[in-house]
Amino acid sequence: MTVKSSAHLRTLLGPVLRGAYDVRVSGSHLVPKTGGVLIVSERTGLLDAAVLSTSLARPVQVAVESRMDFRNDGQWGPLLGRIVKPPGSGLRDVFHRALAAVYAGDAVGAFPLDRIRRENEASLGFLSAYVSACSGVVVVPVAMAGTHGTRSTDPPSFRARIQVTVGGPVALAPVVDSRSRSHILARAEQIRQMLADHCAQARLRMGG
Repeated sequence: MTVKSSAHLRTLLGPVLRGAYDVRVSGSHLVPKTGGVLIVSERTGLLDAAVLSTSLARPVQVAVESRMDFRNDGQWGPLLGRIVKPPGSGLRDVFHRALAAVYAGDAVGAFPLDRIRRENEASLGFLSAYVSACSGVVVVPVAMAGTHGTRSTDPPSFRARIQVTVGGPVALAPVVDSRSRSHILARAEQIRQMLADHCAQARLRMGG
């Protein structure tokens, strides 16, 4: 997985999304232009991973489960800038690939709040906490609205507005012991609260 593959996704899928939907981004300049960064967002619809990958000012490799995003099955996930966890597989490899990506100076996206598959919060939802706890890279919260239709599993209607609101980067130092379960859980709660606060503020600004 390299930043080159996530750039391919922006090139291929970005124009398609912008042609099908009215994607509006505010605060994109708040994402650091270089260096490792962790992008965290709330997942509420099937388009969230694609929007997060393509709408910011730099390529983002998004960590997902293959069963959660049809574009990630088989070999297509890595080619389209995804860090993919196949169904039934362990988390160690996915966590380590995400950590290696931020160490290499790339942007990695994760969903510590998942409204589609809540059971994911007990597994892949902790990826952001692990990466942050080990690396201490800056964390940028992103709120997205309009990424689904009537149901979370439905796409938005054609030319529907998708709003992406980027928050300011937050520096979280590495924890004392990244192998400690209590330290990882504490970092997970810290990131989730940060993201929940940002999403609530974004909804207020949009009048919803």
